[in-house]
Amino acid sequence: MKNAEGMRLESVLRVACKQLTTGFDRKNRTKRQLTERQKELNFRSGGAEIFLDFLQSIASNESERAQVTKWMQDYDKARFAKLSKSKKKRAAFEFLMLWRNAAIYDEQAALSGEPVKQATIRVPLRIGFLASVVRALDALDAEFFRGLAEAMRILNEERISFNKNHSDVTLDQWLLEYKMRIWPKSQHTVRELNEQLVSKLRITSDKKLRERCHKLGVPLKADARGARAVRYKALQIVPPCGKKRTN
Repeated sequence: MKNAEGMRLESVLRVACKQLTTGFDRKNRTKRQLTERQKELNFRSGGAEIFLDFLQSIASNESERAQVTKWMQDYDKARFAKLSKSKKKRAAFEFLMLWRNAAIYDEQAALSGEPVKQATIRVPLRIGFLASVVRALDALDAEFFRGLAEAMRILNEERISFNKNHSDVTLDQWLLEYKMRIWPKSQHTVRELNEQLVSKLRITSDKKLRERCHKLGVPLKADARGARAVRYKALQIVPPCGKKRTN
């Protein structure tokens, strides 16, 4: 878009992306107070790429660079699914995710009360995300709009309707973003991770979750053993058949 209107739209897009990615308030030049959900959206709307680019830039050897490259590839695949191979369809999917994320970001601000009431991507800013749509319309880009239709189907049928909290992320995407938030330390055992966090997204067994974490390189604390183990404690609750439990 080379005309003045197009340039203004691109400028709004840059401001909107920065606020959605970082929570930065351009008007007051401060970082806004954010809810936990909004912090997740910061990561999901560009913050993750910034983090991975930073890790790539400080990698000290080929092994570390290869590790970060795999992390990038895994995250890309988790986000864009089968549309990742088409540049135009990826752009359509990215537009749809940014548009949805900005809407949820605003809802969170409205629900959170006065302290974060202004932490919002206002509609005039959100219009900036339409830049890619306007470019596709100007170019009569059918592939972009086919990608947009596919992205809507994937989000609705394969993610939103499948997740308990109706979010539009895959389990792999969520795990990779969790990995970014805690990196390089481990924070939970697989049981704790499943019970406290993953179960809010979808139902899966500890065994399957451990396998996914291992494949994606998500660090886990060692499982508790003996009297501290979850299974051990569960067994202590139910006395043997035909006997009364004694203290």
